[in-house]
Amino acid sequence: MAAQPAQAAACATAGHVYVRSAAGLHQSGYEGNQQFGVPVVVLSPFGSLALSIGGNGLRKDTSITFQISKFGEYWFGNNSFRLTGSNCVHNEVSIGSLSGSEPGQYLLRATYTAGNSGTFVSNEPVVLLVIPAIP
Repeated sequence: MAAQPAQAAACATAGHVYVRSAAGLHQSGYEGNQQFGVPVVVLSPFGSLALSIGGNGLRKDTSITFQISKFGEYWFGNNSFRLTGSNCVHNEVSIGSLSGSEPGQYLLRATYTAGNSGTFVSNEPVVLLVIPAIP
């Protein structure tokens, strides 16, 4: 009996990107379906919030590209500079802090490739960060 070619390991979950902060873990759904809606996190206008981005169910050797935009203007964007491993996990990486000194609504979007389906998800809204103005 001839040996069969090795099959790629399937990912344990559908592709998704999440953001972690002191306020918790935030994700909007799987592979762009937005099944949870876009979570809203309200920050204190008197501090800052450190953010990390990670993912599961992603294609091996791909990275997450993200952007944060303040409504009405571009604010920040970057590549995660980390590749997804053979286990479909993109380990968390710090993407900086959002300061309470800049009131507004900031939408974090992510672009990634799902591991099982191969779906390319572009600019998926992951979390909305709201910093109220100081009264």
